[in-house]
Parts: sequence; structure tokens; C-alpha cells
Amino acid sequence: MKCPSLFKSCSSTIICLSILMILSECKKASNLDPDPVTAEAYTSTLVIQAHNGLNQACILLIGLSTKIVDEKKQADLTGRIIYFSLNYNDNIESALNSATYDLDHGNLDGAESTISFFEKKLSKLQGYKESADLPQNSIRSFLNGETVQLANQPNQKHNSVEDIFFSIFSTPAYAQSPSDEVRKITIDIIRAGIGMAVGCFGGPSAGCSKSIQNMGKAVGNLWDFIGENIAKALNPQNPYSAENFQNDLANSSGNTSSGDNTQTNNSETKTGSGWGDPHISTFDGLFYDFQGFGEFTLTKSTTGKFEIQVRQQEVEPYSNGMVTLTTALAINTGSDIICILPKSIVINGIASSYSFSEKPLSNGVIAKVDNILSIRLPGQEALRVNLFDDSIDYKIVLNDSRKGKLKGLLGNFDGVASNDAVTNTGKSINPFAHSEMYPEFADSWRILQNESLFFYEAGKNTSSYTVLNYPREKPAIAYDRRQWAAGVCTANGVSGEPYFSACVMDVALSGDINVAKRAATAEESKSVITGFEINNFNDFAALDLVAYGDAKIKDGNLYLTEPLGWQASGIYKKYKMPINKGFELHFEFTINQLGGINDHIGKTGADGIALLFQDYGSRNIPFRTGGGMGYLDLPRSLAIEFDTFDNTPSLSEVTDGVWLNTKGVLPNSVNDASTLLKPITRVMPDYSDGKRHIVKVNYKAKGLEKYILEVFFDEDPKPYLTADNINIEEIIGGDNSGIYLGLTSATGLAYENHIIHKWSFKAID
Repeated sequence: MKCPSLFKSCSSTIICLSILMILSECKKASNLDPDPVTAEAYTSTLVIQAHNGLNQACILLIGLSTKIVDEKKQADLTGRIIYFSLNYNDNIESALNSATYDLDHGNLDGAESTISFFEKKLSKLQGYKESADLPQNSIRSFLNGETVQLANQPNQKHNSVEDIFFSIFSTPAYAQSPSDEVRKITIDIIRAGIGMAVGCFGGPSAGCSKSIQNMGKAVGNLWDFIGENIAKALNPQNPYSAENFQNDLANSSGNTSSGDNTQTNNSETKTGSGWGDPHISTFDGLFYDFQGFGEFTLTKSTTGKFEIQVRQQEVEPYSNGMVTLTTALAINTGSDIICILPKSIVINGIASSYSFSEKPLSNGVIAKVDNILSIRLPGQEALRVNLFDDSIDYKIVLNDSRKGKLKGLLGNFDGVASNDAVTNTGKSINPFAHSEMYPEFADSWRILQNESLFFYEAGKNTSSYTVLNYPREKPAIAYDRRQWAAGVCTANGVSGEPYFSACVMDVALSGDINVAKRAATAEESKSVITGFEINNFNDFAALDLVAYGDAKIKDGNLYLTEPLGWQASGIYKKYKMPINKGFELHFEFTINQLGGINDHIGKTGADGIALLFQDYGSRNIPFRTGGGMGYLDLPRSLAIEFDTFDNTPSLSEVTDGVWLNTKGVLPNSVNDASTLLKPITRVMPDYSDGKRHIVKVNYKAKGLEKYILEVFFDEDPKPYLTADNINIEEIIGGDNSGIYLGLTSATGLAYENHIIHKWSFKAID
């Protein structure tokens, strides 16, 4: 395939891009899947080939394979990028065509997948340099047409194919309307099997801009049509539909995940949020940057008193005329007026420091632990604020009764992202167009003095915090600085879009590596999974587990501790899980190889396993070794403890029981006598007997915002622990967007193996 003559009109970097989509249907014992228990398999492979003006070429391979094993569907999403030291040429094109021909005739030459088959062919060519995995979260973002913020900056000279790749997929999902023109491009690509979409970067011509826009839309929409259309084009009898494809994509595992494990419905909570410089996410999921300087309506009820206002200012280290940070929030809950600042809080006109742990409101409560401030309101509504030295980040959770009854920077909460970017008068604007955002959009949401909820120091008012001609220009980042910032964000665990690109922007503009943690927190707290099943512990990262202390994986099992003294560990799921409708949980464990000192009743071995529900996060958890069961001093947590060491009566009320420990929002304690809750318990059998045991936990709604928690052991139908009329999120000061789930353990002068074999969670729909 040759680059069309359109590129001759473009200056600077040139890119030629072609897309090849292959859908294969393979039956039992095919070359594509040698597993003899496989009933059927489908593989879709996207091949993107590109080159730039630096005489470098790359091939991007993205594959989604689905198979049925033992009547259970398994899907795997993989990606590779193959680099060449020379430009795209006839040899590369011939290799791709040859590979396509072989695939059409079912010949994979012993390769395990279409991805490895293409790579095998291409790696033999002259100029082949190297290949690497494409991050799975990035692939998902590209395939779902999510916004890639880096590409919204002014085009500078592109020095890498990856940079171009980011730009290709920059069109936000809401802008990808399936117009006739876009639909024609997409269908042409699919039906031809091999098609071409073109675009160029750095050139001033309208033709180039049009081409870029069309390509972004075509690629973004491609996956909406692929399952249905290419199946019909290549094999009308193929039962693989567009719905099948989208479901498989949504539930596919990563490159290192085992088919024994599943994770379902990785999505985003319907919250409004703002973090960094600031990156705003509306209640309906529109993500955009807003650099207005002043005080604005963040969200306001169109039918009642509820309102939140935001103050944004230029602060260090960003004093560059381009970006602001959030420095204050003001809230009218309907019963109280609250002004939140980085160093203090004002409630109904009375200012105070953050020396409290909990403070009652007229209709709600405020909790403060470390740098996290939570406001819980009736109806399972909440505001979570992360406090920093000179700025704040925020997340707002509202209930469904407010849908379609809000306005402001966070949209109208009607379930449609495309109509969230409007002025106060209802005019739609493009939130990625600097000229439309400033000043029109920004000025329309500025508050007047008589509307302000803020507390002002003597001599100040809303005008004191207003700068009208801001930002003076759109942020632009040099390539080298962008690459440095990308490394910082990756090192801090930021991976998915739009968080990764926003993180790169923040780190690059501020020069402060610590701001990457704000992106990591935003990504972690926004994402939610509704269920998972781990039957084979193979890799912490692949299973979205954050591990602490001595936790390790051996032979498909999780060893929280080994039979050694003074060990401690904890593992937490990286993303939140919703519990407001209840859940079902299960884990299987073995405790063996007991040793060390004897306890109060003459038995050796210690200390046991704890199941944690917490709203502190999965990263940067305060961690205590030995004696503290792995969760001592963890704020905002509730632990179900299976204790195997009988302490003195002053430390433990009953021998050999299962206990529930919580101090609410305060740092937790392993002292059973000091817990805020006194559940009904039964004396349990010895579960450190070296045998495999099963724990089941049910959490069921029973009335308005109250639940019953029950813990079952092995096959006994009667619960060993019952906590009635409780609300876990309320107890731990959660924000109603879900909890983090963990398992912890520890040893001391006594020790034992704490082995987890299986672990699963399912939110009740």
C-alpha cells in the first residue's frame, strides 16, 4: 500500500496509515488454539501500519481472541508494537499480505496466535529493530475511542510513531457521531478487509485537518461495526455478532491473565470530579480540562437549594499563565453552608482547623483522616476531598433523584455526555476548542457576589479571585519533557486513559513528580469492578492486586505469610467494588505448619487472616509488620478477623472466634474488645488444622440504607457471625462509590502458613 498524494501538501511529519482487520473462526483442535477442550474460538486482529518523516516504520498489532472452554467463555486482549529502523516499504507490505493469505487459508505455521504469527513474519525482515507489548489499558482506551489528552495540545514536530499513534486516537468518544461520511469510511474498511484511512500532522491546510478528524472518527467507530459487518463480509454464517464482540472486549483479560480467572464490568462510577490542573469529569463521563481563573458554579440543582461552587487559582509550581488548580469548594447541602480550603474549613460561618476526626452537620457528618475529608449526606450522597498544601481534588457522588436536574461545569446528569459542555444559557461548545472555552464558556459559569457561598477574609470578595484573560495560551509541551513526564506517570502506576495523558500534562508543566500521585488516586478511585473470580493466583499486577509486605505467589496460591516469625502482609484489589445493593464473597484458605510460642490456652501458631473492607485506597496504606494482623492502624476500615492466637482476656473477649473489628474512620485496632460493633458470634471449629476451608460472606440490604452481614464457614448453613442493621460505607466514612477489598495476615513469636487458594466477589445487581 502506498501513501496517497494527499501527503505531498503536508509539511513536517508525514504519516501513512492502513488498517487490516481479520476475523477468524476456528473449531476444536485448530491451529489457532491447540487446546483440545476448546469448543470454538474467534480471533479479531487489527493491524495498523505507520511511518513518519524520520524514515521509521512501525506495525501495531491488536488482537481479541475468544474461546469457549468447559462451557465457559474466555477472552484475551493483546497488543504488540513492532519497530523498524527504516521506512515502510514493499518488503513490509509483502510480508503483511503473505501473512494475510496464510491466515485466510488457516496456516499459522505453529504460532500460538495471530499476533505472534504476524510478529514471526515481520521479525525476519531487513530493518527489524525490536518489538514490545502494548499496555492493555491503552489498547482499551484506543478501541473505545476515549479521549487522549496529549493530542489536544498544539502540534509540535512529532519525533516518534507512538506520538502519532496518540494523535490518531485523540477524537473523544462523544464527538464520534456515526455520520454518513464516517459510516462509509468505516464500512469500507471492514468490507474490503484491507482498507486505508489517511491523515497528516503539522500541516496548515484544511485538507489535512479534515483528514485527521475523519481518521480519528473512522478508527474510533471501527469497533462498533466490526463484529457484525466483517463477520457477514467474510462468512455470512458466522454467529459472532457485534454484541458478542463488545461483550468480549469489555470482559477480556490482560496479556498475563489466566483463563482460570475473571473480572467483570470494569467501568467508571457515575461521579463528578476534578483533580490536578484541573481535569474535570462530569457526572455523565465527559472528561475535559478547565483552566478558568476565579469562582464558578460546579453543580447546582435546578429544583432545590443544593449547590457546589469551585474556586480556581494559579499557584506554584504552575505559575506559567496556562493552568490553574482548585483551591476551595463551597457547598450548600440544603441544611448547611460549608467552605473547604486546603488548611481550614468554615461551617455555617464558623471557621476551624482540621484537628477533628468527625464533626456532625445539621443533616449529615464530616470525617477527616490524614489528607482525606469526607462529607456524607442523606440519600447516600457524599463529597470526598483530598487536601494538599495549596490545593484540593474532589469527587462528588449523587443519587439518581438528581438526574437531569443539575447544571454547571459537571453537566446535567442525564446520562448523556455529549450535552454536558454547554454555557449557562444552554449554548453547546466544544470543550477541546480553546477559543470556545475561553472566555465564553468560562465566563458564563462565573458566580456573582450575591450568589457566592464562599467565606471571604476581610476586604475580599469574588472579584479578588477573578482573572478574566486566563489562560493566556493553551499548554504546549516539548517532546523530551513529555517523555520524561510519561516515565514518571508510569512509575507511579498510572496507565489508563484519560488519566495517563492528564498525568503527563501535570508533571510536565509543573516539574513536580509528586503530582503523579494525584492522577494515580483519581484513576484508582474512579474505576469500579462489579465482580471477580480468582482460581489461580499467577501475577499480582495481572490480577489488579496491590501487595504489601511478605505476600507472595507460589504454585497458583497466595501465601500471605510463610511459617516464619514477624511476617506481615496485605493484598488489596486495585479498584473499588460497589456494595450499596449488597454482595456475595467467598475465599478458600489453608493454615498449616504451626510453630513458635504457645498462646493463652497452650496452642501454638499465629496470628490468622483478616478480610478487609476499607475506603482509604489500595496504595500508600499504613502498614505494620507482625502482631497487627496486617491491618493495624488502617483508617476507614472494617475487618472480619479469623484469629488463631488466643491473647490474654484483656486483648480478646472470646477464644477461637471470628470477629469484626472497626474504629470507624479512625485507625483500626486488632483489639476485639474495642470495636465499635458487637456482632453475634458462635464459637468456631479449629481452622488452623491444616485442612482446606471455605469462608462465605453475604451482605444484604434490609430497609433504608441498612444491611445484614453474615459470615459462613465450610458447609454449615448457620452463620458464625451476624452483624444486623449496619452500613459498612457509613461506618468507615465512605463516599458511596464503593469499597476497597483486601486480605491481610501476620505472624509474631508464633507463626504459621496462611495460604489463600481462591477468592471471589460479586456485587448484587
